[in-house]
Amino acid sequence: MIGLAVSGGVDSTALAVLCHGLTREHRHQRKPHLAVKFKAFIVDHNAREGSSEEAERVRGRLKRLTPRILSLAWPSNVKPLDLPHFETQARTLRYQALGTACRDHGCDYLMVGHHKDDHAETVMMRLASGHTSRGILGIRPHTDLPECWGIHGVHRSGLCEANSQRLWIKHLQGQRVLSDIAPKNLIFERGGIQLLRPLITFNKKRLMETCRANAVKWEEDSTNAEPWRTPRNAVRKFFQSYKLPVALRKDSMLALSNQNRKYIGIQMSVAENELNQCDVSVFDLRSGRLVVRLPNRASPEDGARSHTYKTELRVSTAFLLRELAYAVSPLEDIAFGSMEPAVMSIYPELFDGQNLMHQPTSFTTGGVHFQRLPWPLSQHRIDPRPRDSRKSVPEMERLNPDFVWQLTRQPLSNELPSFTIPPIRVNPSLLSDSDTYPPDMYPMSSDSPWSPWQLWDGRYWIRVLNRLTQHLVVRPLQRSDLRVIEATIGGDRYKVLRKLLGAAAPNKIRWTLPAIAQVDDSQPSLSRVLALPTLGPGGHLAVVNEKGHKRLEWQVRYKKPYPGFRIDRKSNTSRPLRLQSDPAYMPTWND
Repeated sequence: MIGLAVSGGVDSTALAVLCHGLTREHRHQRKPHLAVKFKAFIVDHNAREGSSEEAERVRGRLKRLTPRILSLAWPSNVKPLDLPHFETQARTLRYQALGTACRDHGCDYLMVGHHKDDHAETVMMRLASGHTSRGILGIRPHTDLPECWGIHGVHRSGLCEANSQRLWIKHLQGQRVLSDIAPKNLIFERGGIQLLRPLITFNKKRLMETCRANAVKWEEDSTNAEPWRTPRNAVRKFFQSYKLPVALRKDSMLALSNQNRKYIGIQMSVAENELNQCDVSVFDLRSGRLVVRLPNRASPEDGARSHTYKTELRVSTAFLLRELAYAVSPLEDIAFGSMEPAVMSIYPELFDGQNLMHQPTSFTTGGVHFQRLPWPLSQHRIDPRPRDSRKSVPEMERLNPDFVWQLTRQPLSNELPSFTIPPIRVNPSLLSDSDTYPPDMYPMSSDSPWSPWQLWDGRYWIRVLNRLTQHLVVRPLQRSDLRVIEATIGGDRYKVLRKLLGAAAPNKIRWTLPAIAQVDDSQPSLSRVLALPTLGPGGHLAVVNEKGHKRLEWQVRYKKPYPGFRIDRKSNTSRPLRLQSDPAYMPTWND
């Protein structure tokens, strides 16, 4: 199913008309296998008087698309139109509401009505703000749903849960389905809702003619005619009211965007090709640690290289390092400009006038700590391709032993990532502590005893089945935790733990590991570590005290990597680590 974002304006109304026509054509041609189902979502911004009545009128026109109205909620006693940056805030609320609605209705894609005029306005706005190159690409035809980072099932996640939801609905409808509705021990998240802009090559005038030809009315937002209201309104008025020089006209804006898109596309293709050639020695998902041997940029012809060639090489190298850094970064997106210091530190020969004798051995950028490592390293590979097809001799010559770097999450600041998990609130009689409750038996349901998937530190998706009577908190491992653990589990087992941490999270990296800790309700600032969940894709812990037997379960997945990143999932599995840190409990820690 495909979702349609409808505001009632001419662009989204034309999109709805065209989609309904496509469905009707397939039905008349008796081609049900080609039929596409659409679900219309009407966004009521609640920013001005009469918006709710307007939404109801739009719903009446689109009744064949079974529309649903999504009303945005603003803080009480606030006039949205008077807020600073109203356009930005409305955009965030709109996309989050649309993303959640698409997820709940099983839509893998969301179509919006952005058109060619919107594209030109965006490029002009970026130019006026001082952007260059990548900043003036304009509106992309398809992308991940924006403003939804951290919402599971919407942003780069939730594929298994979405499939489980569909099978669960079929089961409730009496249809026969497979019992194993999701793969076990899944390591990486998959899925996410894609945003599509099918009208980006059509101008607004043509969309108006489409509505008129189908005798469909549309709504006009009076605030769009107020140039002082938003920057986009001002740019739109600028295009309409002035006879501009050729360089500032809409066609020139679009040509500039297409030229830059073509250039950036070439550089990204070069970077993706080099990414697949990089020699990745370690990608340890237990701590998010990446060790990679990068291509050698130096060559005997360095002195003869032109300035333009070096500039292009810096751009493609920045894309390469950015994609590698994203694999371990806690950030939603890494600014392209933040990669320039990394390129300069690793490849100073690409910059005129740089001192090649003083290269740093470590630096931090984009939320990632880069550290140079000695060679040789372990020959362990994670490339799933056959060994004979991995790298030819010329490719290996381009991988210099001097360019071996370890990438890890930068050390944590004072603002520590954490979230709290309350005890389950379902009928205790339905939950036997001796049984395991698969998370996928309760997909997308408020009746699930499992906590919702939450993104911890921008890297790990974690959910927990908390049968305990106290709240749990997922927070970073701390030095004080190890002292308590040593006193609890004893010397021999603690040595095994230290050895495991030394392999999975050496040195300061271990302080970026998530830990599941039990909160003392009488002293909320105190918490006792029960488990280190990322040392395995899932696990459970039996807790016994004077109140009886309780069972804690958790499940962990690593964030979805970029498509160009090759990973062998089989090499990244490990046993979960279970810990007890309270002498009143019966330790059940396993090696």
